[in-house]
This record gives sequence, C-alpha cells and structure tokens, in this order.
Amino acid sequence: ARTESRHIIDYMTRVALHYPQVSFSFMHNNKILFDLPRTEKQLERIPSLLGEHFFTSLLPVDAEEGSVRLVGFLTKPQTATQINQKQYLTVNNRSITDKMISTAIKDAYGTLVEQTTHPAYILNVIVPQEFVDVNVHPRKETVRFANHSLLYDTVFAAVKKTLGQHKI
Repeated sequence: ARTESRHIIDYMTRVALHYPQVSFSFMHNNKILFDLPRTEKQLERIPSLLGEHFFTSLLPVDAEEGSVRLVGFLTKPQTATQINQKQYLTVNNRSITDKMISTAIKDAYGTLVEQTTHPAYILNVIVPQEFVDVNVHPRKETVRFANHSLLYDTVFAAVKKTLGQHKI
C-alpha cells in the first residue's frame, strides 16, 4: 500500500506540474495531500508540490535549436540528490523518462554536481510529432527519438547556457 501510494503521488505530482490550468485534489486515508486550484503559471504550483527549498533553487530555461525547444526549470547544483526522483520530464507535454536526456543534463552540469548525485529539473521538450515515437512502451513512458544526437546536443547546450547565464 505504501509503495502504491508513492507511485500515485509521483504520478499526480508530474501531471499537476505540467498542467497548471487544471485543478487537482488528492486525498489519501481521509487526509488531503494537496488541493491545487488551477492557475496560469506552472511556477505557482512548484512550492506546493516540491517545497520552498526546491522553488528557491529554480533557474528558468527557454532554449531553441532548430526544431527542438526546451522550456522549464533547472535547479542550482546544491539541490542535486542521491536519487533521481526530482526529475520531471515531458516531451510535448507527455510525461516520460529518458536516460539520454537525463545524461545530457547531468553532463552539462559537469563537475558542479558529484558523480553520485542527480540534478533536479522540470522540463518540457517540444519537438515535431514526427521526431518522436511514443509507441515504444505500453504505458507511453518511454519514447524513441528520430535524431538522438541533435536532441542530446540541444539539451546539453541549453543547460550549459542556463547555468552560465546565472554565473554557476
């Protein structure tokens, strides 16, 4: 029951982060875990869902290279954790996990984070529909990209640029 509850909370958090225009209420064992009114800005949801420490560590990202656009937030290196649970990634607003994108982000942080830690982020990768195949996994959590190297390079450059703009 505890594991299932954690999975549900994680899923609800992912959805609530990426769809701020929708209100969400989540109750477990007669306890309200979150009650989020709809809002226009994703930024307004983050403190409620991920905490004030996470919120104060955010660095905005908005980068575009060719047909790939990266929008969202990175966190300062001090927010890196031993586990990768604070990595919220979507492709065209579809929640996914992707090792290549995670690797590009971690590589861009370089020596700013220890090898055993993972940078936290909330990112949406926007690509043309023909650039991504969502029919790889039954739950659609894994996707296949038509051009891995372009995506890796774009994500890496966007993260590096964002960190540089904030003198990190």
